[in-house]
Amino acid sequence: VVEFDFEQSVTALALNVPANAKVTLCGKTTNASGTARHFSTSKLEPGQVWNDYTVEVAVEANGRTIRQEKKLQLVGGETYKLNFEFDETTGLLAVR
Repeated sequence: VVEFDFEQSVTALALNVPANAKVTLCGKTTNASGTARHFSTSKLEPGQVWNDYTVEVAVEANGRTIRQEKKLQLVGGETYKLNFEFDETTGLLAVR
């Protein structure tokens, strides 16, 4: 008897970011746009762990690039949601 299991495990990541954000996942720039970004992979087996999965979000504000970074421990088959919020005044230099 031969049995095949064609069901794939999907690991998903949903990001809420500013519309003009540039998103980098583990050093690779993504091409997605908009405020809600969704990424998925079937390369992780159920329960397989990817430590230090790095999500970097960068925005341009007042002539400066502001970055936020979050590290995750991804587990195959799980779904993750992250919110990135930027204060428009971040990175401004106070002048008197």
